[in-house]
Amino acid sequence: LSPTSPLNAVKRHPEYYFKDGDLYFLVGTTNFCVHSYFFARDSTQFRNELSACPSVGELPKGSKDSAIQLERATADEFASFLWTYYNRKFDDYSAADVATWTGIIKVAFEYDFPAVKDFAIRGLESKFEIAPADRISLYRKYKADKKYLTPLFLKMIQREEWPSNDEIDILGHDATTLISRARE
Repeated sequence: LSPTSPLNAVKRHPEYYFKDGDLYFLVGTTNFCVHSYFFARDSTQFRNELSACPSVGELPKGSKDSAIQLERATADEFASFLWTYYNRKFDDYSAADVATWTGIIKVAFEYDFPAVKDFAIRGLESKFEIAPADRISLYRKYKADKKYLTPLFLKMIQREEWPSNDEIDILGHDATTLISRARE
């Protein structure tokens, strides 16, 4: 929140502001109030942050008056991430598109939720046809497990045509070199 932003610009998220929540986040100008259990259970970063004792005179991080500010995610990305925990359809994530899964992967990576990141990658894998070069780029950016990257590299290596100029731009120098050397 910038010093010039009016406080009244901050709004509660319409879906992820629970009366019984005990953990507060501020993402951009949106307040979230959720359950700390998931964050302490699934993220080493938050487990450490939430278990730390505040200094004398400081409010505990994540309290109503000391919300944790997430600066590496948008409110929409964070809401999509929270959807993985609060989805009312339990095992139906068919409403998620590529952008939604990508946002979930990003938040899970940025804030150390490896199981959620893996879940979101599986969501992308199961439903969407994404070019191998695009998948490789995305998965490398967010440090996906090799079990997802290896088949994609093999597909690029074993196909007849060499990576196109567009694919080379997407893959970057290191990945393109790896593919080229393996093809020789």
